[in-house]
Amino acid sequence: MHRTRRADGSPSLGHLDRWLMPLSDAVVAVSVGQAEYLRDEEGIVPERIVVIHNGVDTASFGPRLQGEALERARQELGLPPDAPVVVIVAALRPEKNHALLLRALARCRCRRAPHLLVVGGGPEEERIRSVAREEGLHDRIHWLGIRDDVPWILSLSDVLVLSSSPVVETFPLCVLEAMAASLPVISTRVGSLEEMVVDGETGYLTPPGDGDALARALEALLDDPERGWKMGRAGREHVLRNFDRKAMVEKTARLLRRLSLQTEAKGSHR
Repeated sequence: MHRTRRADGSPSLGHLDRWLMPLSDAVVAVSVGQAEYLRDEEGIVPERIVVIHNGVDTASFGPRLQGEALERARQELGLPPDAPVVVIVAALRPEKNHALLLRALARCRCRRAPHLLVVGGGPEEERIRSVAREEGLHDRIHWLGIRDDVPWILSLSDVLVLSSSPVVETFPLCVLEAMAASLPVISTRVGSLEEMVVDGETGYLTPPGDGDALARALEALLDDPERGWKMGRAGREHVLRNFDRKAMVEKTARLLRRLSLQTEAKGSHR
């Protein structure tokens, strides 16, 4: 489970989860923040919790496009060649708070008006489209729906934004994918984002619900492309060191081996 509580505020663990818990030798948390939540809010025995951070296949994310390749890619999506490109990869659900990002874009006073790529689908699409019209952004929003070419979309973008509210969000893979693609990340300070984004080095963390702070972060990155490239490179190095999928698999394998040996040892003493 990659969440801390459900969207309605109820606990993450359901009845079946709680019934199975006494039979479990270990509970894997995908972040330190989630481990603390499972201990403090769900009552999981601390000794049973093991933190194994999510990882991504860094080899699937190439360098950001430049030159003619970038121009062709942006033409394919109907983007102006000189416009800064912001991308959000998130289900269109209330807790992702797309409206906050749209309002921040409307307040943003960048030298060149940024365009936004919205990747994902969900029940909030009509409401979010309505907010875009209210903010006068309809001609700068590109609704891409659910895609299977996210690495390509990231490669033609300038910054990924996650504008979630402080519920549910834990350790979103889209942030790791963006950093693996050498993109700087701007996110609200929710869930375990502080374990992912190094504020001021690989991107910016802003207070949840603060559209002005989000707009200022966008201006700082989009008006200074060199800063964005520098943060993007730092983000990829951060993912390579800490969140590569191979490391996640190796840590999980070590846990399973340890549990298997413990089980064998218990059996031999019966």
